[in-house]
Order: sequence, then structure tokens, then C-alpha cells
Amino acid sequence: MYAATSFGLFKSNDAGESWTAMGPDLPRSDFVRVLSTLLRRGDLYAASARGTIYRSSDHGETWTVRSITGGTDVDGTWAPVIDLVIDPFDVDTLYACINNVGLFVTTDAGRNWWLKGEIAATGWSVDRIFPQPCDTESFYALTFGWLIGARNAQRGGRLLTRGLPALVDNLFVAGPGGSVLYAATWDGLYGSSDRGRSWRKVHPRPGGGEEPYAAAVDPADPLRVAVASDGVILTTSDGGLSWQGRSTQFAKRDVATLAFGHAGSNVLLIAVVDPDLYQYIVYRSVDLGATWLQVGEPVTYGWSNLSQLLTHPLDPETLFAVTSDAVFQIRLGESRWQRSGPRVSPESFLFDPFDSNTLFLASSSGIFRSIDAGVTWSDMSEEWPGTPRRIRQFVVHPAWQGLFYVVSDYGVFRLSQLRR
Repeated sequence: MYAATSFGLFKSNDAGESWTAMGPDLPRSDFVRVLSTLLRRGDLYAASARGTIYRSSDHGETWTVRSITGGTDVDGTWAPVIDLVIDPFDVDTLYACINNVGLFVTTDAGRNWWLKGEIAATGWSVDRIFPQPCDTESFYALTFGWLIGARNAQRGGRLLTRGLPALVDNLFVAGPGGSVLYAATWDGLYGSSDRGRSWRKVHPRPGGGEEPYAAAVDPADPLRVAVASDGVILTTSDGGLSWQGRSTQFAKRDVATLAFGHAGSNVLLIAVVDPDLYQYIVYRSVDLGATWLQVGEPVTYGWSNLSQLLTHPLDPETLFAVTSDAVFQIRLGESRWQRSGPRVSPESFLFDPFDSNTLFLASSSGIFRSIDAGVTWSDMSEEWPGTPRRIRQFVVHPAWQGLFYVVSDYGVFRLSQLRR
């Protein structure tokens, strides 16, 4: 007999009269399920509340990790396993239910896991998506910090966290057909050249501490990357094989966001936090961070967060700063940031890659469009009737004109070509 308890796994050889703890290499923590099968004697599976799954082939004497998260379990931050089931006809096929994420399946005894079920409007909680430029069906999704490669709404997706030791804060899709990925985690920046099947550490956190940091990838060159934290700017032009570090005047100030000003340029934009004055200060560099000039007066943030810095594609003198309360605009040389766009709290703000005079602003209540570089705006509810509310993200496909995605609390939705 076997028992899964909040103090570990236990085994009894006398019908429950006495019990002994199993596996010295197992944690003495919460376990929600232990399973055996008659199809292969000696095989056991155990699921912990911390999201890790273990397998034994010798009646529990030794165990190996068969975690959905690729063997990582960082301070219990992974969503817990609610239940684990072995297929009665195939001992290598298991199903795991993960709290707030969904149902996963493996057909190779836990080495690889796939997210099952439909993506659109099924309650699979997606935070952000990143379309793959090579086709209209594939995209990457972040959900509770887990990275998933999704083929389409019917087939679900595959977890791409094997080799990543931590939750993913942000993802950058670059290279031909979106084949190069960079994942920003609390442990540093990781890169993949095979669409997330394997990862290597590109660079640890700048400064090695716990200060907030930011990363940026040149849209025109996937080998050009910049990271910033605690007064240090690091840049690479060879995908992380070598780095150049520069100290800045931003020491002891948290970095809110970092961005390349233009694809293929040496322009960098950075926003840092002045916590004493409750302000964001934006700086611009034209030499990859060697020197910096402040852009306008500080942007007062109160309780809002500054998440994006953008340069107008056709006018490098015009910059945008996106906070959780508003979009602000400024021209180089001006002193004040001016509020721009509809009076809503933006979830996404972006330019149409096929028309640089067209901008989109998505809020939790709707989607707005400007076709004159932000001078006037129109509500798109009539163009797209039935668009879900509680929007988290709006995405324009980078390679297929007229293809759009909406990420809401209800799932991921595709929208068709706009009417002009």
C-alpha cells in the first residue's frame, strides 16, 4: 500500500499496520497523489502540490523527476497539481490537472507534456501571446509565467519550459520565421534557436541582485540584445557570446522598461523609477548606452506602471510612453509629455507593421484605432461586433496583413481584416 500525505510518501507492506517513508531523494512536503499500475509492476508515479511529478521503476526505492515544468520547482511558485491519472490501457500515458492552467497529457512517461483542450473561450488563462511570423496558426503564450507553444485552438499547446529554471516574465520572438526566442526570467536572460525546444543562459541578471531589470532585442537583428539593471547596461551583437558593459547614471534606480529606438539602430530608450518622487524618468541614447540624455520632464506615475517605450516608425523625433493609466507622447526637445489617445487605461498600444500611420490602443473595455498617426481615434466596436471585453492584450500579426488577436479573460480570439 502507498499513501500520499502532506509530510511525504509512505509505504506499508503489512496492509497498513505500519508505515515507512519512501525515497530519501523525495521532499518531505505536500503530495496529492501516488499511483501504481498493474501494466508494469514496480512503476509508481507521485504528484506534489508544488507542481512536480516523480516516477519510480523499482517500487519506490529511487525516483526521477518527471515534472511538467521540466524538473524545476522554484520556492513553490509553480501552479499545483490537483490530480494525476494513468491511462488504463497505456502505462506511459498520464493526465495531470494543473490548478488555474488546464489539463496536460504525456505519452512518454512524463518526459514531455502537452496542454490539451481548446484555447479560445475555454478558460485557459492566457496572459500574453506572441505570434510566430511563419504562419497564421502558431503562437507562443505566457500563462502564469509558463511558456507554451500553441499550434491552434483545437490542438492545444506544448510546454516549452524544459531548461528554464524560473517563470518567464517576458518573451522576445526574433530571427527568420520566429525561430529565435529570448525569455526574460528572474534568473536572467535565456535564448533558444529551435523555437523553445532547448534553452541556454544568455546572461545572468545584471548586478546579480534582485533589482528589477529589463531586456530588449533588436527587431532587425536577433543577435543584438541589451539588458539593464541597477545602473548597468549590457549589450551584445553575437547573441550573448560576448557582452559589453557600461555603467550609467541610473545606479540604485529600478528599471521599468528598455527598448531599441528603431530596428537596426544604435538608439536605446530606458525608463527608470524615482521612488522618492513617484516619477518615471525617460532617457535616450544614440550610442548603445554609452551616453544618455533625459527626454522631457519626469512622468508622474502615482500607482500606475510604465510598461512600454516606442519611437514613431516614420518620425524618430516622436516618442511614446505607455503606462497603465494613459499613453503619453513627446517630441525631442519638448519639455512636457502630453497625454495621447482615448481617455482609457491601455492594455496594449502598437503600430500597424503594414501602415505606420495606423495605431491601435486596446483597453479592458474595447479597441480603438487611429489612421492619422494618433490625431483622431475611432472605437472599433462597430467594425468588430462581439469582440470580448476584459481585454488583456491586442496583437497585430507581424507578417500577415489583416490578422489580429485579442487576449481576454475568456481566452484567445482571432479577428479578421478591418473594413476601410
